[in-house]
Amino acid sequence: MTPMPPPAYAEDGCARRWPLLLWGLWLPAALEIAAVLLGALVHPYWFIAVPLIPILAPFLAYGSLLYRNWPTGIRIDGDGLRIGAVASARAARRARPLSIARQNWGVFSAPWDTIATMRVVTDPDQLRRLRTDARYFTLSNHWGKPRGLNTDRCRLGALTAPFMRAALVVELDPTGAKLPATRAARFYPNQIGRPFQTRIQADAGPVWITPTRNPSALAHVVKQFPAGRPLG
Repeated sequence: MTPMPPPAYAEDGCARRWPLLLWGLWLPAALEIAAVLLGALVHPYWFIAVPLIPILAPFLAYGSLLYRNWPTGIRIDGDGLRIGAVASARAARRARPLSIARQNWGVFSAPWDTIATMRVVTDPDQLRRLRTDARYFTLSNHWGKPRGLNTDRCRLGALTAPFMRAALVVELDPTGAKLPATRAARFYPNQIGRPFQTRIQADAGPVWITPTRNPSALAHVVKQFPAGRPLG
């Protein structure tokens, strides 16, 4: 059997920049170790802090966001584009729908003839708009629904990550793409004047966004794979 050629571009852990790892993993782990040592060397009361540290804000929020974004990756080859958990064989054959909050754990595939444009964005103002525009609202970058946001939809394929410094932005026809099966996510705002429970539904749109930690290399590859056709 002839071996398959390597992807033209392969990047795993796209969202795992050091600030997210710091707040979501390293700091809580360091405090856990410190509490254990203090409990062993100073006073057993310090052991009480061990189960409490992971649920303290902001560690709870960033730990959850790190988990949601952990598998995000990019693959570009002659067949098209894939984003999400592209390194996971299990993700490609998963039949059970994912919570929309965990869409990064699925695989999004788009053949070239469905893609209109691809570009790598590094401008801070453009990145801020991608993070804050309600059209691209995603639970990949929010712990829950922000106060005042007038939407109950989470954009499929918007894998925007916390502390993102560069992103691949793709305009495409979602009807020709393969999307992972997802289900609505429930949130409990616990705020006066808001419903006790909020349901956020999945919404397939014409823009995919995924972070990258290697914008120069990705931009070089994107130029070699022009989009397939204009979308009317």
